[in-house]
Amino acid sequence: MLTNPRVSFEFFPPKTEKMYKNLWLTLNKLKIFYPQFVSITYGAGGTTRKRTHDTIKKLTYRPAIKPIPHLTCIGDKKSAIRKLAIKYWKLGIKSIVAIRGDSENIDLTKKRKFVPFPSGYKYTSELISDLKKIKDFEIIVAVFPEKHPESKNIQEDIDNLKRKIDLGATKGITQFFFDNNKFYEFTNIIHKKNIKIPIIPGILPIINFEKLSGLAQNCNAFIPKEIKNL
Repeated sequence: MLTNPRVSFEFFPPKTEKMYKNLWLTLNKLKIFYPQFVSITYGAGGTTRKRTHDTIKKLTYRPAIKPIPHLTCIGDKKSAIRKLAIKYWKLGIKSIVAIRGDSENIDLTKKRKFVPFPSGYKYTSELISDLKKIKDFEIIVAVFPEKHPESKNIQEDIDNLKRKIDLGATKGITQFFFDNNKFYEFTNIIHKKNIKIPIIPGILPIINFEKLSGLAQNCNAFIPKEIKNL
C-alpha cells in the first residue's frame, strides 16, 4: 500500500489570458500535493505548438514546478521539431514526453491511418533517436494498457515500447483507464518481457461523461458498467 504517493498533473496549454490566470490559480491549489512534474499537452495536428512552448517557458520561472512539454511527430518538419527541442534544452528543460500524436480531428475508431507531415517524423522511435542525439533528454513515452487503437495486438505495442526503450526512453505514462485490472495485467506482461522502466498510471477525473465517452472510444479505454451507471 502506498503511504506517500507521488503524482504529476497534465494540462492543456491555455488559449486566453483568463485561462492562463486560471492555470496559475489551479497550480497554486495543487502545490500541496508536491507534484513531481507538470506536463503540458500538444494538440492534435500540432495545433497548440506555440501555446505549449509559451506555457512551458512561463513555468520555468516557477522554480517549485518542474514543467515537461509533450513533443509530437505531427504538424512540422523534422528540422523544425529538432530546433524546438534545442530551445527547450536552453530553457533548462531536460525532460520531454515524446509521442507520435494524431492528425487533427482523427477518429481512431474508423481505422484511419496516420499521415506523417512532409519531411516529418513517422514514428515516435525516430523522434526519440533524434532527441537523444541532440542532448541527453529524459524521455517519457506513452503506453496503452488496453492496446493502442491502431495496433494489431498487445504484443505489437510491447515491441514498440521495447524499441523506444532501446533508443533511450526511461519512463512510461499510460493512457487513462478505469479498470485497474487492465493496468496490472499490462505491467505483469511487460515485466515478464524484462521491461523494467517505471510505468506511471494515467488517471482522468470524470467531469463531463459525454466527452469522456468520446475520448475513451478513440483511445480504446474500457469504461466499466459501474461507472456508466453512476
